[in-house]
Amino acid sequence: MVASDDAQIVRLTIASDSMDRVRDGVGYPIGAGESGGAQGVAPVTQGDRVQLERVRLLGHQDTFFARRAAPDATARVHVRNSLIAGDVDFIFGNATLVIDDSTVLSRAGRRMPGNGGHVLAPSTPATASLGMLVTGSRFEAEPGVASGSISLGRAWDEAVPRGEWRAGSSPNGQALVRDSLLGPHIGPWATSTSRRPFAATGDRANRMAEHGNAPMADPGAVPRQALARDALVTNDGWAAADGGTRGGAAAAPQDVFEVRTRAELVAALAPHARPRIVQIRGQIDLSTADDGRPLGFEDYRDAQYVRQASVQAHDVATWGRKPPAGPLEDARQRSARRQAERVVIRVPSNTTLIGLGRDAQLVGGMVLLERVDNVIVRNLHFSDAYDHFPAWDPNDNAQGEWNSEYDNLSLRHATHVWVDHCSFDDGQRPDSAEPFELGRRVQRHDGLLDITRESNHITVSWNIFRHHDKTTLVGAV
Repeated sequence: MVASDDAQIVRLTIASDSMDRVRDGVGYPIGAGESGGAQGVAPVTQGDRVQLERVRLLGHQDTFFARRAAPDATARVHVRNSLIAGDVDFIFGNATLVIDDSTVLSRAGRRMPGNGGHVLAPSTPATASLGMLVTGSRFEAEPGVASGSISLGRAWDEAVPRGEWRAGSSPNGQALVRDSLLGPHIGPWATSTSRRPFAATGDRANRMAEHGNAPMADPGAVPRQALARDALVTNDGWAAADGGTRGGAAAAPQDVFEVRTRAELVAALAPHARPRIVQIRGQIDLSTADDGRPLGFEDYRDAQYVRQASVQAHDVATWGRKPPAGPLEDARQRSARRQAERVVIRVPSNTTLIGLGRDAQLVGGMVLLERVDNVIVRNLHFSDAYDHFPAWDPNDNAQGEWNSEYDNLSLRHATHVWVDHCSFDDGQRPDSAEPFELGRRVQRHDGLLDITRESNHITVSWNIFRHHDKTTLVGAV
């Protein structure tokens, strides 16, 4: 049980095996059976700001219980890139729970043939507006789970006897499943635990809905592919204003690309005014040669640039507070320009840039949206925009500072941009591991996401920023 705030669980399997020996309704322990007593909770969270990432939560009935310490307590739980498996009400509770980019697996074999199951069972307090959100995820099933036999969920009318549910005082589970793939085993929402029939309207209405889901065509299907032509058009942030943001939604078939290398990405983003969709498969390292060879410091370094000599030449004790200048600084700038020509990737107007699957990522460079309009960026991991040639500014702060050039994603004079379901970090080369030179730690990364120079009508939704100092800059000139 996680009963504290600000808890993080990463790369862990938590399993309840109490019903693993039950097959086809036979083999239940004493006191358990098809009609009750078969619950086996794996984890329970009872806290606020709880994060679970790359975890496996395995059970049968009541696998994952996300609860509040009290009906009016705040309990926010975020699950990402994980697996949750069970058969009946296996994601339940009254907390505010977000499940993102995860697999929700309905298990086969425990129950008697002909019995179905339920996935979600929210018991959201009547006074709380937010219960469960499952987004960008995959609802899959083990072999043997019949088509349509598992409801997407039912309201858990906690502690309410049959027929005694009361609007405004009894729990009223809230859940939204959106932008996800649903396997053929998934059926509609079901009657609540107090036998309140599912209804979308009326004084006994359930608060459970779907948006933008798609059927799972095959086990390798990718939820985000179905979203490549999505647009932000009404009442959904600033990018929905003034005509909305459509990106490449209107792209003709010849302007839809799937890319796996930097060279393919550059070709797909070649300038033209037509709408386009660029789908990224796997990891693309922006700091690579056209033949795929990784490029580093020596590949970009000007022959006249010697880093240690440049650092010594601009020591404040001898150089003073003047901006760096001279042959060594000129060589550094030439080196920096050479790197920028390779690692800065420009995205044109009327483009949707979207990742396919959970491992789509752009590393080693900066994606730049400059003086463009109508761009959508979704489902991508941006990492390690590493600057080999950071600049020394002796007048930045009292002691001077090293300044790097590259943001993971940078918007400059950009309009109508939607950045959704992306993640950002510094990868395996964080600035915290860099040495001190001229009395200050060398900085290799600038912002994770910067929105500057009069950029307007921007929506940034459902993104994750990790392990970075200067996370985002908004509004600077």
